[in-house]
Amino acid sequence: MRTLRYAINRRNGIHVEEVGSSIDRLAELLETKRVGGELKEDEFLKLMMETTRKCPWRSEGKNQVTKCLVPYFKRCFPDQSITEILQNLDPEASLFIERRWAAQLALKDFPEPNLMC
Repeated sequence: MRTLRYAINRRNGIHVEEVGSSIDRLAELLETKRVGGELKEDEFLKLMMETTRKCPWRSEGKNQVTKCLVPYFKRCFPDQSITEILQNLDPEASLFIERRWAAQLALKDFPEPNLMC
């Protein structure tokens, strides 16, 4: 996550390749590690929001950040579709806005209702 944050906060401009490779590596890590241990959920979601804001480009018609969001939802909300996750989010939770944003972005790029996490 530090490498991705560094890549998007550079003073001399954003390097597309560096951001893309950082996202790919983070997505690989999320397949095996759970957000919440070493990866703090609030920092992760805020970094994904910042990355989308600063690097809005799309790869294969999808936002690159969804490569990280889908594994995140698979680990944090197992056996639920993105639609179910959106419907069941607790509005009183401290990360409600960030989770809702992430679920909406993932649903936009993967609109099939049967995408189970």
